Amino acid sequence: MTTMLRAVLAVTIAAAGMAMMPARGHAEADPVCREVDIPVQLSGRTEHMWGEICDPVGGPSAVLQVLIPGITYDHHYWDMPGFDGKYSYPRYAAAAGYSTLAIDRLGTGNSSRPAALDVTTVSHADTVHQLVQAVRRGDLGERWNTVVTVGHSLGTLIAEQEAAVYRDVDGVIATGWLIPPGVVASAGILARHGVATPGNGVPQQDSLPLYFAMTPGNRAFFYTAGNYDPELLAADERYRQTDTAGEMMTVPIPWASAALAPISAPALVVVGESDSFFCTPPEHTACTAAQAAESQRWFFAPQSNLQAHVQPGSGHNIALSLNNDDGYNAMITWIRATFPG
Repeated sequence: MTTMLRAVLAVTIAAAGMAMMPARGHAEADPVCREVDIPVQLSGRTEHMWGEICDPVGGPSAVLQVLIPGITYDHHYWDMPGFDGKYSYPRYAAAAGYSTLAIDRLGTGNSSRPAALDVTTVSHADTVHQLVQAVRRGDLGERWNTVVTVGHSLGTLIAEQEAAVYRDVDGVIATGWLIPPGVVASAGILARHGVATPGNGVPQQDSLPLYFAMTPGNRAFFYTAGNYDPELLAADERYRQTDTAGEMMTVPIPWASAALAPISAPALVVVGESDSFFCTPPEHTACTAAQAAESQRWFFAPQSNLQAHVQPGSGHNIALSLNNDDGYNAMITWIRATFPG
């Protein structure tokens, strides 16, 4: 696919999405949700991954989106309480007729917290693979034949590792991540980290060796000035989560996996125009849909028909920015076009 065609497709996604945008703030948009416990195997042990399935009021859709949060987040990245549902992608997807399964990665939220060196991008991808197989078997009470992984940041790395190695998903939506990230921004997030303690990212339990958390007062790092709600930033701070030494040490592995076995599933990249990791100086000059797609072409096979969308004025957290419906629209429109009916 030429660079020009990619750009045209991105514009088409955005334009079509505006026409399909579901209403917000109405009872009919509320999903029907239930919590699930997903047993997974890790290093010869059974661990537990927490998730929440949300279906439209009319029942499960033919497509299930598995929502994988990024570093320092659990499922609240995709479904922040309050704010009249503005920061809930499951609610938005349900209004558009689609089911979602938002998870807490191992080491975060309501899921198990294994030894830090066992919690890596590789083990995350394996547990997501186990989850996909459980979904296809109907182990969670419903059975889906069409599964799309939707990642954010580290969650995108996990989705890409899973798709490259196991090749068992029908589509990938990769948000908040391009390969490679900028060195300056990556160093910036590490500089804002400290050891996880009961007062810093680890609620109501002892400190966990080699678990880390962002120090208080640094969440604005993920946003662009003028494009976030200060009250949302306070909620973001309350729900911040841990990350592990194992995750940090294995960030490059999904790059190698996708380079050696390019992802063949249909794919959409969504990135913020002002994402400091990928789209702003000193290491980057701009982010357009064409540039984003071209930068990832080594990691996606031609049959993936890789498309890209850039959310105007957004920082790293596209789902928690004021104009998050722009990215949401692109995602829903892509799913409709890729999996019609």
